[in-house]
Amino acid sequence: MLLTNENVLEYLGNAFNSNPRLKEKCLRFIEANITELAKFSEFLDLPSEVMAEILKRTTLAAKDELEVFNIIMSWRDHHKEQVISSTTQICTLKKNVGSLFFFSISIERLILHLIYIYTKQ
Repeated sequence: MLLTNENVLEYLGNAFNSNPRLKEKCLRFIEANITELAKFSEFLDLPSEVMAEILKRTTLAAKDELEVFNIIMSWRDHHKEQVISSTTQICTLKKNVGSLFFFSISIERLILHLIYIYTKQ
């Protein structure tokens, strides 16, 4: 089976709880192509359990940590209603996002980035 940006999220959804080998293959593909996949509406629709699995990956092929941060924020904004209403989802994401390491982002750069994001809206 050939994974592509167009089919990997569907395969992952089908394999997530039933096919560990395919699940891992899909997660490796997503890890290597996160920047492009994050642009798909299907990516934003991923449930928190799947997003948590992706965020656990240590070698996401993003340009930098700010890009990963922006991907998380876009996903969160897309799920705002659901995340707020589900304590389980909040705990799952908080645990996994909290384990991300943003060592290369200075606090000043992160603050400036957040100011930019929220003032352009």
